[in-house]
Amino acid sequence: HPNWWVRCVLYLVAFLHTRFHVTFRACGVILSCMKFVFTTLPGNLLGRVAMPVTLKTVFARLGATDRFTVHPVCYRCHKIFSLDFRSNAICADCDVELFRPATRQLFEGLDDKQLAELEDGSNINVELGREPYMVAPFQLLSVALHDFFARPGMVAAVNGWKSRPTVAGELRSMQDGEVWKTLRGPDGSSFFFGPSARDELRLGVTFSLDCKFNHFMLFRYRADNLILNGMLPGPQEPTSEQLQNYLKIVVDDLLALYNHGIMVNTPEYPNGE
Repeated sequence: HPNWWVRCVLYLVAFLHTRFHVTFRACGVILSCMKFVFTTLPGNLLGRVAMPVTLKTVFARLGATDRFTVHPVCYRCHKIFSLDFRSNAICADCDVELFRPATRQLFEGLDDKQLAELEDGSNINVELGREPYMVAPFQLLSVALHDFFARPGMVAAVNGWKSRPTVAGELRSMQDGEVWKTLRGPDGSSFFFGPSARDELRLGVTFSLDCKFNHFMLFRYRADNLILNGMLPGPQEPTSEQLQNYLKIVVDDLLALYNHGIMVNTPEYPNGE
């Protein structure tokens, strides 16, 4: 927005939501009230430039988007499909359509060519708004690490276990366990203590309903240090067999990280080295 006072309000609302979890509706009320104030003050401080009145629009204007990728999911077997699937596609295992039928409003204003493309299932279907029956958002660990290490001090924090004093015979953290000491890397050497680990940042990750790193216990369970990898669709919980479809995406990403690693730019190492 060209007006600095409007930008201040947008930043404030975005901060209140992300830091203090102010709801979307409450943020919308704040934006609407501030818009009313700006337009009723002498001289109409907004002029002809519109001011956002929803939090979704604020995030879009600020470019504050998340890194989640939303995948279509078969509502029967919970098989996950790629994003480039045509919207007339069906699940081959269940023989059910993945996308909802197009609404009548969808066809208004379309010419014959567009209607033909809509019927044969080309990419225009997705652009015109055919939504999947079920979706699952995922944020892979390899993607989330870029945001995690963009925070100053995180490299030193996850390496802090190397200088932590240990007591023989006492298990105070996962770094004292046998698995941590004997785990082998893809080259056959020790994953955390081998020669290649000296010049690379090696992470130990535990998965449950969240993701945690080799961080001090005091900071490990802070909300800022937990990474949400994905959300399972409802309303019922998937069966153990259906759950394998979701775990496969996470495990495949972990294997790629284990075997190849990634380059991450951090404040301490802006070139990723």
